[in-house]
Amino acid sequence: MAEYDIDFSSKLVDVSMGALEKNELDFETLRVVLYLSLLSIEISLKSILERAGFKIGKIRECGHDLPELLKFVGRCWITIEFGRRIPASHVRSCAVKYDGAESTVGRIIDSGAEGVSKYPNQIRYGEGFTHYPPQAVLQAAHAVVLFAKEYWDNVSMDRFSE
Repeated sequence: MAEYDIDFSSKLVDVSMGALEKNELDFETLRVVLYLSLLSIEISLKSILERAGFKIGKIRECGHDLPELLKFVGRCWITIEFGRRIPASHVRSCAVKYDGAESTVGRIIDSGAEGVSKYPNQIRYGEGFTHYPPQAVLQAAHAVVLFAKEYWDNVSMDRFSE
């Protein structure tokens, strides 16, 4: 059985979408959506790494560091049409559109360097947070889940990874 469950990650996205559908956009709801979306991204990236063959101990060393996890995913390969292999870092370019603005999964994950609240602690605790809109982060989480599921059967480590 897998340590990191992509279906659990997908369920976190579903729960977050459900919270937003209630149109209660108060601070706590937005915090929940942001936190669960970032947690979903973490679990999705870890599940990709596990599926590719990374050892659980190596994955755990990354902790909650989403940019570090994304860096390791970049050391994996996926097979696309006609058997062509490309780096799994392709997940970085998945589009995220929200409220007339556009970004990418990679930009949202790397946003920690831009002064946003650090996941998980600065999202879980305190009276406020600075981050991309939770709805946009939710879209990023959904994109990562879809990416993982699409390439689930053909993701692998590069031969130099451990």
